[in-house]
Amino acid sequence: MSNKYDVIFFYSGIPLPAMLEVVDHASKIGKKCLLIIINRGSKDLLIDSALVNYDVRTINVTFGSFGQRVISTLNLLPKCLAIIFNNLQRSGIVMSSNFDTLLLAWIARFFKKFELRHQIRDLHQLQLSGGALAKLIQSIEKLIIKRVSILIVSSFGFVTAYYSKIYNGQIVVVENIPRKSVWNNFSKKQFGVQPFVIGFIGVLRYKKSLFRLIRAVEKLSDDGFQVRVKFAGGAMGDEAIELKSYINNLDIFDFSGPYAYSRDIKNLYSDVDLIFAVYDEYDLNCRVALPNKIYESMITKIPVLVAQNTYVAQRVDELKIGVAVAIDEPEDLYKKLLAIFEKGPNWYDTSAGALQNDLTSELYNEYDRAIARSVES
Repeated sequence: MSNKYDVIFFYSGIPLPAMLEVVDHASKIGKKCLLIIINRGSKDLLIDSALVNYDVRTINVTFGSFGQRVISTLNLLPKCLAIIFNNLQRSGIVMSSNFDTLLLAWIARFFKKFELRHQIRDLHQLQLSGGALAKLIQSIEKLIIKRVSILIVSSFGFVTAYYSKIYNGQIVVVENIPRKSVWNNFSKKQFGVQPFVIGFIGVLRYKKSLFRLIRAVEKLSDDGFQVRVKFAGGAMGDEAIELKSYINNLDIFDFSGPYAYSRDIKNLYSDVDLIFAVYDEYDLNCRVALPNKIYESMITKIPVLVAQNTYVAQRVDELKIGVAVAIDEPEDLYKKLLAIFEKGPNWYDTSAGALQNDLTSELYNEYDRAIARSVES
């Protein structure tokens, strides 16, 4: 029996839960899998080793400026080539996950025959902007992506915004839906129990948006409303210190660090009444991405706040499971939150009602089919 792998995954950064589902499915259908995590130093979700039934290796790199990224990619080249040459079965599969790993795999194909597939979690600003450097990167990607047999994206918005212009092959949409079994027996406190808890569960970023949340909640607290905010996730070092410096009343804010999604997520959401997912609408990727917060909303039946003028805002509006906030109008967030506590019908009650419908069954069925198409021959 060969000790070589049928599939080698090169994931840059800690992979999202849906990305790990692809690896897990490949392993379950009998493919021997190796997951290479290119650790960029970002403190993201932790991987629950209890759920891993494949080999995992980590390569540490330094990503900072564009120049550092180029140097790191060049340093990765011999390591990745060696991994592919020494460990991949003849005619196996290599799964890349961003421009850097796609380029490395493209180069490797000149020396070893394998099938190249490409799964992306986000779009980079350079893929969506129009400067000279962006156009150069886009031209290179248009050339090298021709070698890709299957492109796997987490949002159809990525296709309409970018990939439809450079790729003509097979596309599979694997939305970033959390593993279904992780949420078995999830239970939540009853709505209406004080205090009202707003949850920002995930990597701590988009500071402007978070500062607005802090100011809005402090204002609500000053107005006499019982409300708290729970922050949980990676990158809780300098960012948390900076956020705390803006807070006048630490008693209404909770901070915790990185968590293992499959182990901790149910507990983190058990007392949350509103999911805060107001990312930056001016971030080009955020405009077209579908963050897993929309799916966590459907699973937990907790309404969600998102940013206006984004693809996820369109989906939230279609499903009536939350409301969009204008991030360039500082008072809009406060007004949307205040409406929850005022008497009479409001967007929050409407959203909570819509979430009582079964919004996930067909979603998971299509998700399972997409996962299978991603890795099966």
